[in-house]
Amino acid sequence: MLGPLFAALHEFWRQEQYAQVERFVVELKHVANRYSAYEESKHLINLGIQASQKAQDLYYHGRFLNHLGGLLYHHGELLQAWRIWQESVAVAEALDDRADLWLMLCNLAYIASMRGEDELALHFAEACKSRS
Repeated sequence: MLGPLFAALHEFWRQEQYAQVERFVVELKHVANRYSAYEESKHLINLGIQASQKAQDLYYHGRFLNHLGGLLYHHGELLQAWRIWQESVAVAEALDDRADLWLMLCNLAYIASMRGEDELALHFAEACKSRS
């Protein structure tokens, strides 16, 4: 179903039009999350991450990292989600809260709580509360 859309995305990539890749991934990821296999969705978001790195666009880099963390989380890969969300928090902080930092912090608080790390969960929850 998404084959022609992925072909267009890869053509933007081949032409090194990374800003177009970013915009395409932003719109396509919602469709891919609903109708695509996990690996296909993960590949799509990773293309967005790579494009944002090449375009040196921290805003989209943080957003794509956050989406990848969510995808990993929803597929039971908690440790990978944790690592990715920590990276996305660092990017968001560099942007002075331009990205949805509070949401990433809440996600980290939730995972810390699930892992039984109550003090760390409280730390992230307090940080989330102060940033919302």
